[in-house]
Amino acid sequence: MSSVTFRPERLARIAAHEDTHFWHAPRRRLLRALLRRHLSSGGGQILDAGCGTGALVRALVEEGFDAYGVDPWASARDLPPDRFTVGALDALPFESGRFAAVCLFDVLEHVSEPTALAELRRVLRPGGQLFVAVPAGRWLWGPRDEAAGHLRRYSRRSLRLALRTSGFDVAELFGFQALLLPAFTAARLWSRCRGDARVLDHEDHPGALTNAILRAVNELEVALPRALRPPVGSSLIGVFRRRQTAGAA
Repeated sequence: MSSVTFRPERLARIAAHEDTHFWHAPRRRLLRALLRRHLSSGGGQILDAGCGTGALVRALVEEGFDAYGVDPWASARDLPPDRFTVGALDALPFESGRFAAVCLFDVLEHVSEPTALAELRRVLRPGGQLFVAVPAGRWLWGPRDEAAGHLRRYSRRSLRLALRTSGFDVAELFGFQALLLPAFTAARLWSRCRGDARVLDHEDHPGALTNAILRAVNELEVALPRALRPPVGSSLIGVFRRRQTAGAA
């Protein structure tokens, strides 16, 4: 995993505003609703790979799930060792077939796909579910991606291909932050043309009014019925199932 994204000081900044930020808060509600829809509390152990601050694991445990986290910085973050393990995606410290589900949120874009997905497939039991969230839209590439240590942004096709080649079948795939996509596209293109990297600061630390407006738009999108989920957005969110045999179907 990227040492840029997961170093402790960056995680501290994320934790400081993830409850109120226009992107973090609505998306977290969307992801938790997605997990509740696909998982049952007695259905087996869940792993949050690249768990960061540990917020998702704690939330899942509070809801009755048997959840665990792994992250290179778990110890530096003082996360309790009964639930959190130090480890990286290229060599997960778990036995094969242990987990019924794995969450991979904002991680795949930082790592080598074949190695990471092979390890995740190994620790998942056959038929186990892999929940993925990645940045989307190659045209949105900019200072934020470079600062975060991203290696790539995804299209629906490239994400499907990466997972299918690694032994996973798609069960569900949709976009997030589609309503704000035109505004974000314009901002990124403007920044690129002007050579102005301040868009990163504006997105990370918007003013109170701007944050409230942007959050309201994202909350509106999150509240849409499942049938109206957008196919595109600045992020892609997918649910994939582990096949019995690896390789493209």
